[in-house]
Amino acid sequence: MTKILAVEIGFGDVKVVGDGIKFKFPTVIAYSGNGVLRGWNEEEKSYSFSGRKYLVGNSALSHPEMFSSRDPVYLFEFAPLFLYKAFELAGYRPDRVALGLAVGYYSKKDSLSRKILSFEVNGERVEIPEPVVFPQAVGIWFDWADKNPDKVYGNYMVLDIGFNTVDVVFIKGGKVYREGSWMLEGEGTIKIVNHLADVIQQKVGVGLIPHTAKTLLERKSLMVYGKERNLERAIAKLSLDYTERLFSILTQRFGEKFRDLDRVIVGGGGAYYVKDSIPKKLKNLVKVIEEPEFSNARGFYKALKEKEESNETYNHNTQQAVRRDYKETETES
Repeated sequence: MTKILAVEIGFGDVKVVGDGIKFKFPTVIAYSGNGVLRGWNEEEKSYSFSGRKYLVGNSALSHPEMFSSRDPVYLFEFAPLFLYKAFELAGYRPDRVALGLAVGYYSKKDSLSRKILSFEVNGERVEIPEPVVFPQAVGIWFDWADKNPDKVYGNYMVLDIGFNTVDVVFIKGGKVYREGSWMLEGEGTIKIVNHLADVIQQKVGVGLIPHTAKTLLERKSLMVYGKERNLERAIAKLSLDYTERLFSILTQRFGEKFRDLDRVIVGGGGAYYVKDSIPKKLKNLVKVIEEPEFSNARGFYKALKEKEESNETYNHNTQQAVRRDYKETETES
């Protein structure tokens, strides 16, 4: 049976879904240093890639030389490294890989595919034949449609609220409708993260980089000189402001289309911060999908798995037909 893995490399986290597998890790790396305690923490495994050694994911978060970027070039450049880490944590090397790209970057999908077809990490050559790259937000639709097969033939807006981007895709009659697809760059939860960093700077005089502030956003607390400070009230206020602004932008652009929709399906990690602040007139229209941060990866996995199973069934039936024809030919002889 074909082994499949969906790896959504977002600006905030890498989300991974496979057969019985679901996990994520931060989309951050750090240069692996030569400090006096080098090798003390075995979890801080380094990875050799393109002539340098890096820490990847959680082990890089607190490293002084940690870095990330909201430039898609960064995702493309280090995609092989994030994939290698995903394979390692998943515990197997997949035969087929599904990935995603934000709607506004989707025209560059071939560049991403070429980048990961063949690469080397830790002296190990990795080959990924025929990777499949889906548009983000479309994965959310696949995920929702799989759970609601009786409701797919309607009109929907799919809203993918990521760390950096917000992607909008429309569905008509069960199919992705290209017209109206849109991406808001820099309008994801990075807005909340940056405002939270400003609040913390003003209140306790601690400066934070975005991914550190993102960790506090998820934890909803901050340790200062051994004392824990609760951030829930500040986050609730920032989430409300963010939601009002986001839906104001969407209403201005798609106001008339909202009236004709059966549902607005919301996924992506940012869905957690808008679900309790949906504008009153849209409350009955908006549906936040379960575990929204994994919805794209789940959809990519389901779509590729269905395609592979269909191919395997076709090949099996073809082989049976060939054998049957061969036996009939032998009998006639």
